[in-house]
Amino acid sequence: MIRNYFLAGLVAALCFAAVVFTSGGTLDTFADIPSIIIMVIFPLAYQWMLFGASYGKDAFISPFKAEASLAQLSRARLFFKSYRKVAWITALIVVIIGFVTIMKYLEVKEMLGPNLAIASISLLYAGLIDIFIIIPYNIILTKRMAVLEEDI
Repeated sequence: MIRNYFLAGLVAALCFAAVVFTSGGTLDTFADIPSIIIMVIFPLAYQWMLFGASYGKDAFISPFKAEASLAQLSRARLFFKSYRKVAWITALIVVIIGFVTIMKYLEVKEMLGPNLAIASISLLYAGLIDIFIIIPYNIILTKRMAVLEEDI
């Protein structure tokens, strides 16, 4: 199961890199440290404050534990369902803030490109979080829950 998770992430990363390189870009073009911090740290911190640190830790570990109960897997699924919403809402807030900044400095042409890039890169980060973290965990949780429900 972990091997499949790793292979799916590797395929997604290779596809992303191929799209970047075939479009004439470089990977460092897509690295904006403040946006990465906002898009990765804030949703996780929010989730851990909302659910509790041990709940969040269990959500990441329980899909791979053989002795995980149906209740633990259900809680982990709830955590990731909420995490998906928080990540996308955070991205939309960053986009709105970026567009407000663009409108404020509309007459300064040199600031349009960087502000537009920051406004849209958060959507990319939310999508990558979804592809690399949330979707694989949801698939693993769904499979594990189905197996446990069949045993009951």
